[in-house]
Amino acid sequence: MARWRERAEAGGLKWPRKATFHKGEGCEQCLHTGYRGRTGLYEILVLNHELAGLVAGCAESAEVQSAAISAGMTTMFADGMAKVLAHRTSAEEVLRLLPD
Repeated sequence: MARWRERAEAGGLKWPRKATFHKGEGCEQCLHTGYRGRTGLYEILVLNHELAGLVAGCAESAEVQSAAISAGMTTMFADGMAKVLAHRTSAEEVLRLLPD
């Protein structure tokens, strides 16, 4: 869990003081997953002047990502973990889609 926290915080998530995780028990309607329907994980980059300059200057992707997170972007992993903490999905599902 410490690795999840580190990765999510690096991606722009403010980790809560007390984090609780749940595993869905499931039923016939959700095929015993504990979840039904779909939940999107998002990473949206809104270009500002600094980011546009980095992209135009062919900066390394890590530099662009760092600047974007500083400007308020949240990575897809951080968004997924926020949804885990809000009990909208499971950590297993986020890690299945976005492995380390």
